[in-house]
Amino acid sequence: MNDLAKLAELERDSEVGVANTGESWTILRMILWSAEYLKNKGVETGRLDAEWLLAAALGVDRLQLYLKYDRPLSSEEREAFKPLLRRRAGREPLQYIIGRTGFRELELKTDPRVLIPRPETEVLVQEVLDWASAGAESVWDMGTGAGAVALSLAVEGTWTRVVATDVSPEALSVAADNAERYDLGGHVEFREGSLFEPLEEGERFDVIVSNPPYIAEGEKGELQPEVRDWEPPEALFAGGRLGRDSAAGRRSTEALVVRWLAGARMWPRPSRRYCCRCTSDGCVRCSPDPRRPNWAPAVRDGRARGCVTAWMYS
Repeated sequence: MNDLAKLAELERDSEVGVANTGESWTILRMILWSAEYLKNKGVETGRLDAEWLLAAALGVDRLQLYLKYDRPLSSEEREAFKPLLRRRAGREPLQYIIGRTGFRELELKTDPRVLIPRPETEVLVQEVLDWASAGAESVWDMGTGAGAVALSLAVEGTWTRVVATDVSPEALSVAADNAERYDLGGHVEFREGSLFEPLEEGERFDVIVSNPPYIAEGEKGELQPEVRDWEPPEALFAGGRLGRDSAAGRRSTEALVVRWLAGARMWPRPSRRYCCRCTSDGCVRCSPDPRRPNWAPAVRDGRARGCVTAWMYS
């Protein structure tokens, strides 16, 4: 049975069932049915996603569903829910469907113009905040995307200056909307450009932080459909949003680092340099001198895959 037939059956059952068996489509029944439906479509988090989607359709918080789990859904509510379920069954990311992503203390507007902020990137933010407690005042987020790193640092830190840059004007538009939501428009400065292009001559920062494109083109086929088919490729693949390198695979990422290090005039004071790289294999690799990377692996995340690539220089 194809997708449309299954969804039609859902609606037909909801009408026939009430008359013949007295069983209606309650909130809980819809969640359970939808969870199984999504699981059969390859969605690993079917139950959780079904809850989020139904909550969005009803205009309530997800946890409120279970306060009224036995309430029958009206035909209008079912009609509002079905297109959301179809989209998720097609492997469109949940965050794009509901239009937002939770990140640390923030809820960020999220759409296909930006990479979906990852939970692993929250580790990078914490690393910066821990180091900044020593008295850092300025930070530059290179390749800000939705603004997750820059805005989290602005909310949780004590910075006097936060600059966020991105080569994509569409991404910067999303980031600016997120800043306005938290009244940070006057605290975080957004600039368009690649790598060091948006910076002024001689401009320096106590911390330079980035979550750059890190996936090799050759690994595209290994990605989940939600990532491969929906997220902006320039923010995913090496040589994308932060720079315009044409080399394939990981060579582009390494070329990006070389270009970054070539801008040494922008680096902070030598005595305060620190480098942290969180790679796609789930490790953090550090070097005391970013100009002489001698990556010494230190496990910080037990996941085999899914961790972001990021550098923090300070």
